[in-house]
Amino acid sequence: MPRLRSNPLLYLLSVATVFYLFAMWYDFPPTNGISKLKERLRNTKIRRKNIYQEDVTLEELENGLYTENGYEVVQVTSPIPTLRFIQEPTCDQIYTNWNLTFSKQSMEPPPRRLTPEMQYQMTMNNYSTLVYNYRNNSRRQKPAKWDILSELMTWNSEILGALSFSFDGVSLHYAMKQHELNDKNGVIVGSLIPWVEVLSLQHGASNILTIEHNKLDIEERFRDRVYSITPVEFAMNFKNYSESFDFAAAFSSIEYIGLGQYGEPIDPYGDLREIQKIRCALKPGGLLFLGLPFGLDAVIFNTHRVYGPIRLAMLMTGFDWIATYSSETTLSISLSAVLREDATESKNQYTLVMRKR
Repeated sequence: MPRLRSNPLLYLLSVATVFYLFAMWYDFPPTNGISKLKERLRNTKIRRKNIYQEDVTLEELENGLYTENGYEVVQVTSPIPTLRFIQEPTCDQIYTNWNLTFSKQSMEPPPRRLTPEMQYQMTMNNYSTLVYNYRNNSRRQKPAKWDILSELMTWNSEILGALSFSFDGVSLHYAMKQHELNDKNGVIVGSLIPWVEVLSLQHGASNILTIEHNKLDIEERFRDRVYSITPVEFAMNFKNYSESFDFAAAFSSIEYIGLGQYGEPIDPYGDLREIQKIRCALKPGGLLFLGLPFGLDAVIFNTHRVYGPIRLAMLMTGFDWIATYSSETTLSISLSAVLREDATESKNQYTLVMRKR
């Protein structure tokens, strides 16, 4: 009998068959594979801090939270389980649902307390803790420094990072330094002060589109590279921007969406909707730089969310995790360590780098 390598066509057919069978197992794992996954779900616990002060198994999370929200656990990974959509929503569905939510009557002033039903949804079916820290910022702050981009371009990156709500913005500089943006075009969400835009340009980005509610007075010499659009305009024309951007960035903006602090409608899933909108705009393989407060899962109502392994798993669905950065070192850090902290009384932010699948 001839050896496989003596027949190149037969050899290639054999290799292709192996890859096909592996792909079939991934999407439709055999009974033995499903049994092993279910066993790991039963035995793997996620640390949390909530009213019960107890850990929770992945099996309970899948049955009590993930499945009803359209996710399933496909791999038991640490510190965050790997999820996928049971039925992945289309970009049309994502933007239609966002428009329906955004068109609801705004809350001015924002509610001081959540109803029992809304509290249940906001805390992911009671799988995260809830702390009240009320603020009324429904009268939005005004944009600043957009007319002095030339001056900001001369600033040191560490100083630019400090223009964020804290010095934690330096972590975005370290992330972009390790994942250069030479000649790439990007979309940035939520910038009152253009420090994220300037950092992106300093790291080689060619064009920037900023999504911001306010009208921006962009310095004239930068208007061929930096543009702006409102969220509503972007949503109405999302097909024009579908899979158009090499990278996206959002720092200290995603975590408050849907909490009503700025007069927007209350939406327990506002942050998850925003991430999927961004994903629609990214090219396949595009990078997302995401600045968030990490720790044990919590909602500080109505100011921000703290992202732990439970909600991060949903937020990261459709992306591959690449690295995490802090403001204290240029090197990536362990995500496990920062997800074990109780961050209900602080807001330490980190930059997560993910790649669109």
